[in-house]
Amino acid sequence: MRIFIACILTVIVETAFLMLTGLRKKEQIPIIVLVNVVSNLTLNLLMLFLPLNFANYFWQAAVTVIVLEATVIFSEYFVYRAAFGDLKRLFVKTMLANILSAVLCAFLLPLF
Repeated sequence: MRIFIACILTVIVETAFLMLTGLRKKEQIPIIVLVNVVSNLTLNLLMLFLPLNFANYFWQAAVTVIVLEATVIFSEYFVYRAAFGDLKRLFVKTMLANILSAVLCAFLLPLF
């Protein structure tokens, strides 16, 4: 259940952020939502099944999560670029949206 809550939070945060930063055309919003659903569910399922042991191997687990998050950022950026063209600061917007959602989800998810 937490995976779906994380997905919903991510979609809300990243879609809102990207809309506030200029990606608000009616044909862009469904793409942003779909990309985030796919990337978030994939990331969370990978983290669920990977043996991430933060208690005993903090740095290895942390690096794994960072690499997975970076992969998500680049994947989302390339999909957005293919769908929307090479928009000004698209990579920065994608990266900031992902950082914001990761931080907010880290704080909000334990509440659910």
